[in-house]
Parts: sequence; structure tokens; C-alpha cells
Amino acid sequence: MTGSARDEGAWWDLSVTTPGATVDFTADANRHVMVWVKFDSISFLDTLENGGIFIIAGSSTANWSKWYMLGSDVYSGGWVRLILDMAKKPSENAGTPASMNAIQFLGVGVKMNGTVTGADNFFIDRLDYGQPELQAYADAVGNVDVDWQAYFDEDDAIGNKYGIIQKRPGNDPFFLLGGITAGLSTQSGTTTFLDASDAVVEFTNPTYHNGDAVVSAIDSSLIYKISAEGAASQNTAFTLGEVVGAADARQGVNGGVIQTAGPRFTMDFETDIADLSAVNIYGTKIKDAGVCQFSGSAETDVIGSTFAGCDEVQPNDAEFLNNFIIAPSPDRGLEMAVTNGIKRVKFVAGETADQRFVRVWQIDVSPTPDGFVEFTAEAAEATADDVICFPATEADGDLFVLGAPFKFAKARINTGTARSGGALLLRYWNGSAWATISGATDGTNTLSTTGLQDITFTPPTDWAAVSLDGENPAFYIGFEVDTGGAMTTNPLVTEAWVADQVEHHVHLPVHETYSFTTLEFFGFGAAGAPKWHGENSETRQVITAGSFVVTRTYEIVTAGSTDFTLIGSADNNVGTRFTATGVGSGTGTAAEVSQIDASAGADPVEGEFDNTGATAGEVRVTNNIQVTFTGVKDDTEIRVYDSSSGAELAGIENATAGDPDERTFAATLQASTVVDYTLINVADWEIIRVNDFTWPTSDGTLPQEQRQERNYNDP
Repeated sequence: MTGSARDEGAWWDLSVTTPGATVDFTADANRHVMVWVKFDSISFLDTLENGGIFIIAGSSTANWSKWYMLGSDVYSGGWVRLILDMAKKPSENAGTPASMNAIQFLGVGVKMNGTVTGADNFFIDRLDYGQPELQAYADAVGNVDVDWQAYFDEDDAIGNKYGIIQKRPGNDPFFLLGGITAGLSTQSGTTTFLDASDAVVEFTNPTYHNGDAVVSAIDSSLIYKISAEGAASQNTAFTLGEVVGAADARQGVNGGVIQTAGPRFTMDFETDIADLSAVNIYGTKIKDAGVCQFSGSAETDVIGSTFAGCDEVQPNDAEFLNNFIIAPSPDRGLEMAVTNGIKRVKFVAGETADQRFVRVWQIDVSPTPDGFVEFTAEAAEATADDVICFPATEADGDLFVLGAPFKFAKARINTGTARSGGALLLRYWNGSAWATISGATDGTNTLSTTGLQDITFTPPTDWAAVSLDGENPAFYIGFEVDTGGAMTTNPLVTEAWVADQVEHHVHLPVHETYSFTTLEFFGFGAAGAPKWHGENSETRQVITAGSFVVTRTYEIVTAGSTDFTLIGSADNNVGTRFTATGVGSGTGTAAEVSQIDASAGADPVEGEFDNTGATAGEVRVTNNIQVTFTGVKDDTEIRVYDSSSGAELAGIENATAGDPDERTFAATLQASTVVDYTLINVADWEIIRVNDFTWPTSDGTLPQEQRQERNYNDP
């Protein structure tokens, strides 16, 4: 490319093969564009903000849009694989902006700020659109064994490579610009992914300049994932790392790190679990992921791994042993399924000191679409008055907002120049609109008081995270311009922090009974801080008799004409909790109650639960203790009954575990339960009956001495 201050490039007419045809870039399957570019005259390249290297799309030659991808200030030369979500706000438009559902022309170009003569300096290769993903699977040639290096080698060997997985000179990590899938639903052989090399894999953070600020260039929810699939008769196995040790002492090693430079990614080993022969995540550190889904008690082991800064881990019924959950997103962390294999999991709270907001925006509602100016970096350092809260000419509805990746109860703002004139409202996002925060204490007096001031409030129950840049969803609070006359002084902020994070680590998706063994919480500050998050934030579900679900736990709300004692309740009193043994009848009502059956430590108390309903005490916590009967003779029946009701709580027809005449039987009940137990032998051993035995508060053994029956006569 030669000439002075050139601003041009090349685009392809997508209708050449089919006259009149266009591409709908609003369809998720088409939205992302990838292209290789290289520009050799960097000293003549304009900056990113001015549109140095751009992607261009047109619905006609007159109506086009540009997205600024690179510039002399961020590009150091060589081949670069650009990627762009075409749903992103264009950096520049000509005529009528391109209609993204009917694009005929697509290409790339360069804007120069000097004069270049006689040079071949701009190179373009492999322009693709769709959903970037590398998928390794078995075909007619035979079975396939792959690892991270094999994915890279396969793509690198292609003359016209995709560039979805890359390695940079002098760096060990693998860098991803798209998804990775092991296996295929129609494969004709088995696929085995096995990597125990302790590799580091990182999803990159592609950005562009949208005309206002540098923002994410992709929609990671569409393309950033790691998953596996298989065929019904030709399964796929996926293993990271190795397992060492035995039984509950097993740990994982050499699984490596999967992380992101910014956008969230997902892990899906649940959707096609029926066609996966094994999923083993051993000794792997997964950082800043979105949702990580696992399933399959027989197929899946997640052992000795760490999930740091992730949105939510969903083990379902997979074995989930000796793992760490560190600083998850609020109200998320670990989703506990009713049927689960969760055991010996440690939860570590996030940083409790003040943190910086992850997104700070000035929002101008006058243009269409809204104008966004980001001040995140400025709010995170001490330069005076460099955060401009509102547009120079503000209008009703303009916003200054600050967002964190978690819910919080305090914002700390250092205002350098106070607002004068006009009026502001303190706002939060409720999932559909900006709403007023009730009962807040605003030390800034809606930014009219200078200095370091706190805004404290109770986090609203309907507070929702929202993405204002197409990525990085956050919980926002801020100020909205209200009717009341123009401001005579636009407030200027120097710094801002978020404080008092609301901690939750275990997510209970429904009112049910949950069991687990050994969950430990660290760094949660005051005892009883909320660690458990329920789904029902406003009301608990009240059920009318006739619709109770057997085995679920309820609390009587109104007795009505229902006899609750016929379906498991001790009485018909309001407030009595019971486990339903029938659906019930009559007009009585009862509310669903979650029950936690905790074994071997870290038993939660009711004050540690949040969002489990409007009424306190909607979670019943039990501490399940395992007691093992030992020294039991062969052919012995064991029964354990509730001392007060006579209901059988545990038992076995014939204890066969252990050695001959040294049999064992393990029973797990709530600590301090008063029971009667009986041992009955069909041979010549006496019956043992013990009444009013108090179940201990820690696991242990209960040795038995069965004496021979002297009056026994074997016919």
C-alpha cells in the first residue's frame, strides 16, 4: 500500500458465488469474524483510536461500518489473528450504518498517517466467519489420542492455519481464540484426550476501540468453552492430570492451569455425559471461569483441583473430592445437587479489604445507542479529578455507575470537585431497569460533598449483574441525573473502591434435603456470615395439602382441616417441621424447607444462610454422625428406632460387612438423636436391646458383645 495518509483496504463481495446473497451476522452461528493481518510499515500506521487497522463490513458500497482493531500504539508487527463479534458497536459508520443482517461486503483495511512509496506492506490471509472452535475426533482412519500439544501441532501444520490455538515465541502457555472440544457426536472411533503435562492454557482477551473506549471484541459466551462429546457406540474420554493416593485421601497432580486474560469461559462435561466414558479432572487449577458443569457418578471424578474466581461449579452427581473453591462470584460458588458426591471441599473467601471497581462508566443517554466512556483505570489511581462523572451537557437519565463482580454493601468514593446545581438519584440495576436504592446512607450527598466518603446500603434482593460492554457482567450502583435543573458544576471523582463484599459460596437451587461430608470455610470474618445462598429471595413456596412431595421437608403454615400426623408430622401445630410420608389432604398448608445433612465437620448454622426465603429459619441444619456397630456375629439383624416415635431410622436384615463373626454395620443419624437399637441373631446368640441411647456428636464405633443363648435348643 502506497500513498499519503491512505485510509483504505480490501473487501470481498460475499455475493459473488450466489448473486444477491448476503450473510446474516446477527445469527449467533455467524457472528464472529477472524482474519490474519500483517503490516510492515508500522511507523506510518495510525493509532488504534484513529483506526490504524480495521475490519470493515458493508450492506452496500455506500453503507458500511468499521471496527478499529490495531494501531501503531498497540501493534508491534508480524502476523496477528484478529477476531471480532460483528454485534459489537462500530467504531465508525458511513452513510447508513451497515445492516448486520444483510452484509454483502467484508474485509480489512489500514489508515496511515504518512507517505509510503513502492512497498508491499499490507498482507491479509484466511478470512473466516462463524464460531471458532477446534474439535478433535476419531474418523474412519481409527481412534484418536490427543492432548494440548496435539491440538496446537495439528493447527500449526496446516498451511492456512486457523490460529485458534497459538504459542508465542518464548512463552510456554497455549493461547486460545476459540473453543476446544474433544470428540464428535458422529465419530466412528473413540477419542481420548489425556494431558498430564501441567500445561498452562489461557483464553485471550481480544479488544478493539469502539470510538469511545477500548472494549472486548468478542462475545465469550458463544465461543469460549472446553467440552467433550461422543457417539453412542464410540465414546470419548477426557482426562487432565493424574490421581495419587487411595480412597478419600486421593489428590490430583499435573493437571495444569486453565485461565483467562479477561472474558469468562465455560466447561461443559454434562450435556453429553451419556456418550463420555470418563471425565477426570485431577490436580487442575481453573481460574476465572464462568459455569463449570460436570455429571455422572460412574464417569466423572473431580479430585484435588482448585476453582478460583469462577462463577459456579456444578458437580451434580459426579465425585467431587478434596477440591478448593476460592473467591467465587457472589450467590454462586458451588451448586449443590440433591444427589451429589461432594466430600472434603474447602471454601476460601475472597479479599476482605477494599477493592477497586472492575468497571466505571459515564453513560450519555442522548445519542442512540447510548454513549459510554470508561473511567475504570482513572478511578483505580490517585490522579485528582480525572473521573468525569457526566457529559459536558447532561440530560435526565445520564448515569455515572460503578460495578463490581460481586454484591457489596459499601462503596467508598473520593470526590475532588463537588457537584453544584441539579439533582441526582442513587441507583442500582434490578435486572430490567435502574431503580432507587432504599435506605442508603450516602456520605457523598449525591456527589455534592468533597473528600473520601462512604455510601452504605443493604444489597437489594433483586440486584442483578449486567454487562454494559458486552462482557464483564457486574453489579452496578451509581447516580442518575434527575429533573431539577442543569448542574452548574459537573462532579469530578479522584478514586473509588468497593468494600464489604457479601459472601456466599454454596448455592442451593431448590428447597430440598442436601447431604455432604466435610465442607470447610476459611476467611469469612465474623462467625455466622452468609455462606449459603438459596434461590427464593422474596417468598418461600407454600404448598396446599394434596400436593406435598414424599421425602421433602415442610413447615406447617396453616393447619386447616389437614391431619399432618398422618403424613409424618409429630403434631398439627403451626411451625412444626416434618418430612412428608404422603401427599396429604384437606385445606392445610406448609412451606418447603431446605435441610442440610452435614457430616464430619463445618456444620452451618441458620444465620449463615441468605436468600432462602422471607421468613427466618427456612433451612434446617442437621449434623449427621456415623456410628459403626462392630464385633457383630454372623446372621445378625440390626434395627435402630426413634425412641419417641418408634419410627425406624436405620437397619439391616443381615450384617455381612467385615469378617466372619466380626461383622460391622454403619448407621448415619443426626447428632444427639435419642434412639433404641436391637440386635437379633437367628442362631444361638442372645437378643440385645438398648433403649434411650443418645447418638454421639462425632463419628465413632459401638462395639457389641453378643452372649450365647444358654436356653437355645437346635432342633
